Amino acid sequence: MATTGACPGCPNDCLKVYGGRTGGLGQEAFLSLGWNLGIDDLDAVLAANARCNDLGLDQVSLGGTLAFAMECAGRGLLPGGPAFGDAAALPELIEDVATRSGPLGDLLAEGSARAARRLGPEARTYAMTAKGAELPCFDPRPQPGIGLGYALAPRRPPLRRPGARSRLRPGRRARLQLPRGRQGRRRPRPGR
Repeated sequence: MATTGACPGCPNDCLKVYGGRTGGLGQEAFLSLGWNLGIDDLDAVLAANARCNDLGLDQVSLGGTLAFAMECAGRGLLPGGPAFGDAAALPELIEDVATRSGPLGDLLAEGSARAARRLGPEARTYAMTAKGAELPCFDPRPQPGIGLGYALAPRRPPLRRPGARSRLRPGRRARLQLPRGRQGRRRPRPGR
């Protein structure tokens, strides 16, 4: 395994290249497309990662959405859905989601939160999302800044935003980052 670096602005050195295989792999992509789906075949995970990069799909969102579909299929909420550990079905699932084709492509193309709404209230329990976006496969509790970033993000968890972790450090007071247009404009309090 050879280390190739990190995302711009990120202090973590998590992008890896594995032997003579194709494609670099970040920690979130490896967990989301591998262990999260019950797949332990490194070549299948690397091929899935490369295909997601080619198609412009976010690996964390896709992995969370496919895990949701596998969980629902296992519980009988999605008949004919994919099964955990089925590495052979992964390439076809990725293509179906990217092109909104096949039996599950259109259902899963907009993520697990919307798919859960279409499947019914029983399925909503299995959509692991925050503000409509799938969560990465690591626990933010050891790094309080990441959990705080998930909670305070206006739209979705800041999964790929460069430097998002460096602004929120444990033991220091977190600063609210406002858009440039709102900085410096304070409204007077009523009665003052």
